[in-house]
Amino acid sequence: MSNGFVTSRPGKRHGTVNDQGVGEGVAAGKFTVPGSGLQRITEIGHWMCKGASDPNIPVRMGILSHNSDINRPQQYNSGGLVANSETSEQSISNTSIAIKYWSYTDPVIVISGVSYWLAWHKDMSNGGSLFSDRKNTGGTRCWNYEDYPTWPSDWTTEYESTYDVGAYAVYQSYIPMREFQYHYNHMRP
Repeated sequence: MSNGFVTSRPGKRHGTVNDQGVGEGVAAGKFTVPGSGLQRITEIGHWMCKGASDPNIPVRMGILSHNSDINRPQQYNSGGLVANSETSEQSISNTSIAIKYWSYTDPVIVISGVSYWLAWHKDMSNGGSLFSDRKNTGGTRCWNYEDYPTWPSDWTTEYESTYDVGAYAVYQSYIPMREFQYHYNHMRP
């Protein structure tokens, strides 16, 4: 698997289509966390590039909670952004599709069996186009126009497609320290 929640950074892109995004906004792909219990996200990324003659494009990523009432990402002002998941800004300067990723130092915790949205937010104030990896079918993608760097407060006027985006997040099993200490102390003779 080369998109969604994965156990290691993908070695190749997921799709074969360069999806052209113009205008300010946030795009997000919906994925369900595998496994059981809590999972810690250690990295998030996507395959992206800019147009050949375009200026560099600032991009940030984050993980948004799922709002099952509308089958869209949860609004930012309602706690939609998962704690510690908003990344710093990277400038997209490459003109051929390549992986861009961010590593997390603070814990980003998600729950197995729950759907989340892996989102990327681009600053198009200087014009140009951002291209991102996708397949034409097999997934759920939402798009919402929102001026950078503000995350959307409302996902009711967005655009939805069945694109299967190439965004990914690396996860590993997470055991809170208190539980680890309990098991460690009870394993000793």
